[in-house]
Amino acid sequence: SGMARNNSVSVCGGIIGLTSGRATGYVYGGRVENGTASSNSVTLNGGSIGVISGGVSNHAGIGRVYGGYVSSGGTAEDNTVTISSGTIGNDSGYVYGGYAQNGTARNNRVIMEGGRVDGIAPVTEGHLYGGCVSSGTAEGNTVTLSGGTVGNNIGYAYGGYVSGGGTAKSNSVTVSGGTIGAYSYMGIGSACGGYVSSGIAEGNRVTVSGGTIGMKDGYLYGGYVSGGTASGNKVTISGGMIGTTGYAYLYGGYAAASGTVDNNTVIVCGGTFTDNGAGEAYGGWAKG
Repeated sequence: SGMARNNSVSVCGGIIGLTSGRATGYVYGGRVENGTASSNSVTLNGGSIGVISGGVSNHAGIGRVYGGYVSSGGTAEDNTVTISSGTIGNDSGYVYGGYAQNGTARNNRVIMEGGRVDGIAPVTEGHLYGGCVSSGTAEGNTVTLSGGTVGNNIGYAYGGYVSGGGTAKSNSVTVSGGTIGAYSYMGIGSACGGYVSSGIAEGNRVTVSGGTIGMKDGYLYGGYVSGGTASGNKVTISGGMIGTTGYAYLYGGYAAASGTVDNNTVIVCGGTFTDNGAGEAYGGWAKG
């Protein structure tokens, strides 16, 4: 096993990944095959990553940024991506504070103050992940959005994300400004404290005090499981706009296929839920 620790990349201009056909730009603060990626960082204060010249074509200009990356088994911890300006993917953009293929993503951060993740294409996506694993544990990861745009069409922000089996615990998304899902007619925005396909989502948080989540439809999930248990998750809203012209759905805990939701909470003391649609809030929802 190896170690990637205390490495950094700063981008303040220029283009990483440019073509007239299909381009993908990659930036890694620190990367290791097996082992630990710890305390690495990427700072974007201008420039572009993953750009198509002469217009856009769906899923053709893709930008991917990782604070810390473990390509096989191991731990990504205490890594950070900070975005103040610039563009990640003029078609689709993906940002990870820390990523581990199999293992643990712990205490990683994405901080977005401006710029764009998914720049200009009308039908593609922008993604923010505080910490992400294919299988294993995502714990204590955070996404903080105070400005900028995530997803010109569809935008996602996840504190912790487990695409397969495992546990998402004590992760959070905090939104005080900016926009997730910005396209005026079709924009869909989603913020989720902790997501796991199969397993446990426990003690995750979404807090919204400003900004816009979904120029059309907006979705907030404290904790989300496709199958398993969502327990002790929370959504708190004191300001901002959720689902501007369509629908707004708020879930403290959500089980999409089969599972259990218990002790989840939604707290609403401000904000607006759709100007022209319907709003629904659920402390817990077990679909199957």
